[in-house]
Amino acid sequence: MDLDDNKQNDIEHHERVNGEQPYILQSNLAGLPRWATLRKSWKAVMFAIMVSFGATLDGYHQTIPGNIIANPGFIAQFGTIRDTATGALALDALHVSAWGGILYGANIAGNIMGGFTADLLGRKFNMALMTLFLMCATLCEMFAKDWRVWGAGKMFAGLGNGFAQTVLVIYNSEIAPAQIRGFVLSTWAFFYALGQLLASVGLQILATGSHPNDYLRSVYSEWALTGTFLIFLIVLPESPWFYARKGKHEQAKKSLRRLNGHISGYDVGLEYQSLSAEIEASNKLREEQNRSKWSELFRGSDGRRFAITACIPIYGQLVGGAVIFNYTTYFFQLAGLEDPFLASLIVFILLLVFIGVSFFTTDLVGRRPLLLGAIVVMVVCLLGVGIAGVVPSTTSAKNALIALSCLWVVAYASGLAPIGSILQGESSTPRLRAKTNSFSQALGQAFALIFNYTVPIMLSPQQAGWGTKTGFLFAGTAAIGGVILFFLVPEFKGRSYAELDELFVRGVPARKFKTTKTAHQLEREAAVAGPV
Repeated sequence: MDLDDNKQNDIEHHERVNGEQPYILQSNLAGLPRWATLRKSWKAVMFAIMVSFGATLDGYHQTIPGNIIANPGFIAQFGTIRDTATGALALDALHVSAWGGILYGANIAGNIMGGFTADLLGRKFNMALMTLFLMCATLCEMFAKDWRVWGAGKMFAGLGNGFAQTVLVIYNSEIAPAQIRGFVLSTWAFFYALGQLLASVGLQILATGSHPNDYLRSVYSEWALTGTFLIFLIVLPESPWFYARKGKHEQAKKSLRRLNGHISGYDVGLEYQSLSAEIEASNKLREEQNRSKWSELFRGSDGRRFAITACIPIYGQLVGGAVIFNYTTYFFQLAGLEDPFLASLIVFILLLVFIGVSFFTTDLVGRRPLLLGAIVVMVVCLLGVGIAGVVPSTTSAKNALIALSCLWVVAYASGLAPIGSILQGESSTPRLRAKTNSFSQALGQAFALIFNYTVPIMLSPQQAGWGTKTGFLFAGTAAIGGVILFFLVPEFKGRSYAELDELFVRGVPARKFKTTKTAHQLEREAAVAGPV
């Protein structure tokens, strides 16, 4: 393919640093079929699942605030105004918006700080901070008697969630073989959805139990999740990538042994050589290009990779995630459903089930087809939700609203949710992975802050009173964002990080990533064909 001068210069830099060919990782797991890799790397997968369990805490703390606000006991404790029509005590919509704003504002701070601490002090340090902040959040929620103290709990929850979103996917991307990287990275989305489901189940049990107004029972349940993750954190090894970048060679090898040792054919020395070679080549390329650390995120091929990493967290807000997930029960309550907690439970069960299905489809079907197909379905569903807000409120209209919401969730869980966590691990260059994920998540949470502050105002009859007509707004933003993603997001299925580096440096368009052959592929084909 023809290259402009800048792209050609980038390739020449790459080749001067790494030899005549772009560097190729020669892991002794390379070339194994996907299922064989999964069986051989079972220990690494086990540790990855332990790490991904941390996303359960994130999902739980993100979901509880927007759904517990429909609980009568919560309203009795934190309500400050009277409904003009019925005279019943109600939450101030501005207080609800403030809680959402505080949560996501602190989330952004956690994202940004996490990028520094993950590289400076380690991946496990970030996980420990995440756990500490979430424990502080639970304590605030337990003792809150005023809406401001509840807001302080949201601040700690946001900080904890920010560290979780920065480090969990990074760690898993660093320990997962390329053949099963989609599966491993999808576990983050699965456990995040599990946290959302558990929050919804807890609130449903509370609503139908003997003490339906005792909202603190849902708060107490957070300790079970935190305690489980603390046990996992104790046995978890530090990422070998972190040790290798710090020059701690023996500790890195020890970590590799913990992750994959004592399995047939595994050579710690060779694996560490491969890992070190990639880090060394990436560092040499940075030194030759002589660019500052943070500015690299926005320049050349690294800038493109940053945009891809950031696009899904942002798009998750443009497609209405705040309405469907963070204010699920509130949304269904305002839509007139008799049992909004049950409707939210159905939503999160579907989310969990179809993210589980995506474990297999992301590596079989590929990232790009699942993402683009999901976008089309979600836009159509959002239009339908908006229409449900302008037709008479009948039983049929309410059933249609639930059905459209469920179909939206199926599309989200099949495409957007798993692809988002996969792109976090795959699209950034390994050298900049922590900073790329940190800043991209911060951008996503900035959009989340905007929508989690404004959505309660849009929905509430105290303010805009749009109700389900908010579907029209998000259908428009989802359609515009979907067009951008069509031209931005490539197919990463089955590619090693070395191959991805080459494709990005060559400036291959997103739609041609799947069919473009890399130097590694051409070399293998030539070896199979033999001498001419």
